[in-house]
Amino acid sequence: LERVGKLKKNKLVFFFFQAEDGIRDFCLSRGLGDVYKRQVSTQSTWGNHLEKDMSITLYAQVSGTRPNKVLIAGHYANVEIKHVITTIPEAKQPQHLARNPNGKLPFIDTQYGPIFETNAILRHIARVSKNTSLYGADIFQQSVVDQWLDWCTTELEPVLYAIAYPILGYFAFDQNKYDKARTDLKQVVGILNNHLSNRQYVAGEQVTIADIAIVVPLFHSLRLFLVEADRQAFPNVVSYVERLAAQENFRREFGRLVLCKAEYLPYHGPITSADSGAAQKGKGQKKEQPAKKEQPKKEAKKEQPKEEEEEPKPEVKKKNPLDLLPPSTFDLYNFKTYFVNHPDKKEAVGEMFKQFDPNGYSFWYIEYEKAEGEGKVMFMTVNGKNGTIQRLDHFRKYGFGVYGVYGEEPNLEIRGVMLWRGTEIPQEVLDLPNYEYHRWNKLDISNEADRHKIEEYFLGQEEDVSIVEGLRARDIEYFK
Repeated sequence: LERVGKLKKNKLVFFFFQAEDGIRDFCLSRGLGDVYKRQVSTQSTWGNHLEKDMSITLYAQVSGTRPNKVLIAGHYANVEIKHVITTIPEAKQPQHLARNPNGKLPFIDTQYGPIFETNAILRHIARVSKNTSLYGADIFQQSVVDQWLDWCTTELEPVLYAIAYPILGYFAFDQNKYDKARTDLKQVVGILNNHLSNRQYVAGEQVTIADIAIVVPLFHSLRLFLVEADRQAFPNVVSYVERLAAQENFRREFGRLVLCKAEYLPYHGPITSADSGAAQKGKGQKKEQPAKKEQPKKEAKKEQPKEEEEEPKPEVKKKNPLDLLPPSTFDLYNFKTYFVNHPDKKEAVGEMFKQFDPNGYSFWYIEYEKAEGEGKVMFMTVNGKNGTIQRLDHFRKYGFGVYGVYGEEPNLEIRGVMLWRGTEIPQEVLDLPNYEYHRWNKLDISNEADRHKIEEYFLGQEEDVSIVEGLRARDIEYFK
């Protein structure tokens, strides 16, 4: 130190310290500052934080680029994310303003408190993930990830949304703004195209949250308005999006990538908020919801626990009515495993008919009744299908079926066949917010036409190939 004091000015001095009896904990030190010691035989403090942080609740709309990013990141991180479907008006309520004072979506709840802003959420998921490459393999790569996250937010998305939002009905169409966005598009996407000329990902050798943030809006753009001429100008970008979109973690949220043949024209109807969603508003205008009449009953149920809290008796969890039904000869759980793993699905369907117990189970044909303007765009129709499936996650124990998107743009249909416990429509299905926008028809396997319909849906699972009820299967999901 005495020698350091004698050094001339403008000299840079580095000090390196070795931790005794331990090794450096890179998670805690982050490569800077003090060296945190971690004994080999002792679990790191970061490990304890990681276990607690693995449970995340996401408050967001049913679908959209922002919740899509978060959910896809969760899949890559192997982090459990509970998606609580929330609307913008709900986000402005006091209990949610306490989590995000901006009154916007999305935001998350963690073990330690809420986090808002999509990029901040992505960073949090990457940090708590055991997939250490999701935020870059080292400090430099983390900075590169941050760089592309910011670029996506400030450069890429404003241009893409200036074109996409008038198509979706979120903004009024303005020819001058559209022309400018089209000009800017060539420059902005060109930057990404050049960057990807000699690499597969924007940062490092594996998928990072920067890739997720960039691919999600480009995925939608390729379906809506990036036509063949655009794709030829940006071959590296197209290849990049196609490669990531084919990965299971993306497909779980989006289904397949279908490139548009022609650019969709701007919407000229009533303008809605991009956050509230045009589809939600359209459904609200479709017809009145009689389910709202039942709300007083629900409020009455909420008052009961207050009386129970005053009593010392522990609260008894109510059993699901489906669990109280008489025993059935049909073992749904084991059959689902058998069906999914059986190489010959036709033989498996035959076995399903043999084992079927009409006293304990029932088949139902489901068809979504579209509002005006729905079913025109593939990814929006897939999002609608996924929203219904997500709301039935808690019902998987009691059901099995096929639910998908069929047909061609702009005349897509959402249909399916379900097998579930009981002989009537269960409460879980009745509670769906969009229940009344579906037709629910009970099927009889002794009826030849009904039996054939069941076979068609359970066997027609090859996307873009299978024909079901005269329509080509586009995006199919087994509910299991």
